[in-house]
Amino acid sequence: MPRIIPVLIGRTGRVEIPELGSSIGEVVNWTARRRAEKGPEAELDDLNIVFGWIQRELYDDPEYEKVIVLRMNRHNAFRVEQDPGGRAEFVGKYLNLEKVRLVKVE
Repeated sequence: MPRIIPVLIGRTGRVEIPELGSSIGEVVNWTARRRAEKGPEAELDDLNIVFGWIQRELYDDPEYEKVIVLRMNRHNAFRVEQDPGGRAEFVGKYLNLEKVRLVKVE
């Protein structure tokens, strides 16, 4: 079931490589917009992320699994999961991800 709010906005987050146990980027702003009101894409978002810093060499390395965790406020954090058909595009410190799910972190 899609969420009621079509746009979520947050100010913090991080990118981690669990295998290395380290953070490779800090998110300073993010916006998730629902792709559709109904149908198969109603549970998917397009996500725009602004990084304060990011280690692109490690982010772009296909050997490591990356985990993006976004925080909306003190009580709500989400892990980003991208559908296989989603695109990812970096422009400077901006990352645009299509077809993502925001999975609440408990």
